[in-house]
Amino acid sequence: MIKLISDDVKNNIERCNQCIHWEYGDSSVGEFDGCSHPILYDDDGIISDEMNDLIIDAIDHPNQCVLCEKIVDKPKSDTNYRYNFMGDFNAGDFNYSIEVLMPTKYKTPEEAKGDKGSLRFEKQNDHIVLVIYSGWVQGFDENHQWHEHVDGKVLDIIQWSEWWRYKVAKAKVKDAEMPCVIDYSDYIPDATNWDELFDVENRPDNWTCIVESLAYSIIGNF
Repeated sequence: MIKLISDDVKNNIERCNQCIHWEYGDSSVGEFDGCSHPILYDDDGIISDEMNDLIIDAIDHPNQCVLCEKIVDKPKSDTNYRYNFMGDFNAGDFNYSIEVLMPTKYKTPEEAKGDKGSLRFEKQNDHIVLVIYSGWVQGFDENHQWHEHVDGKVLDIIQWSEWWRYKVAKAKVKDAEMPCVIDYSDYIPDATNWDELFDVENRPDNWTCIVESLAYSIIGNF
């Protein structure tokens, strides 16, 4: 910290180096020459004993101006957490893995873990898109038949061209040859156009393909 202040003086940085408001002015006064903070170092950047004491106080109280003793309102944290969906689907004779960062933001990792979002490929306007839904339903119906499907409202729609929003990988071997236990080394990144991957021209307008949820991680954005 002392070095930064010293460098500011030597480089003639135009700001008040004593005030954490970072007011603009010359090296000894604040914005519009209105800063009343005293000069606590000389032109060579030599720090006075008084300044040393203030630096220590600033380290102990980083949200408070050590000269005017004014509490500084810190900006609210922009930290949020999101559910990173990891699943798989089949196309042709191959299995594919996919990762998608879900759009809903949460304040804590615990809240993010409860995300119920789901994914489904759909044919829309003659193209295959990936639709993110807010919910997922699974269980046995009244006839004791297992069912599972997307539920809730549409949160977002991802186009194949939006490559930064998802990760897709293709199994190295066909489904029939897949080992019982697999890991990431059994897949390779794949960027095949979804229209080609799902043979969109031969799919009815109401065609869909559910992405099975396999795992998740929680991603913090700062």
